[in-house]
Amino acid sequence: MTAIRPVYVYQLTPEQLAAVDAGGVSIAGLQFGEPIRIEQPDSIIKRIDIEIMPQKRKGPPKKAFVSYEQYLQLRNTGFTRLEICAKYDIRISLLKRYLTTWGIGSKTDEAAAMRQAK
Repeated sequence: MTAIRPVYVYQLTPEQLAAVDAGGVSIAGLQFGEPIRIEQPDSIIKRIDIEIMPQKRKGPPKKAFVSYEQYLQLRNTGFTRLEICAKYDIRISLLKRYLTTWGIGSKTDEAAAMRQAK
């Protein structure tokens, strides 16, 4: 078990505080002199290791919200990209990732695919 060490409390002078605020001096470089008080903590705060967040997956998820054919059918019936996002409750960035994966990321490619699907 780790021993609980005392906490030394210092008070900066106005000149020291101004030097730190100006950015010319770091706290570590200051000479503090005698502490104004020494406190003994009741307990130790344990360090908690933060879990590393998983990396974001590149590309669309494994199961699409609609198929390529269903998307083209929706577009041919008059739905805009934003209306499709609202209907399926997805972000436009996710839809654009699907479109890029399907090879119709640009408006011209999408228009050509819509003409072929009619």
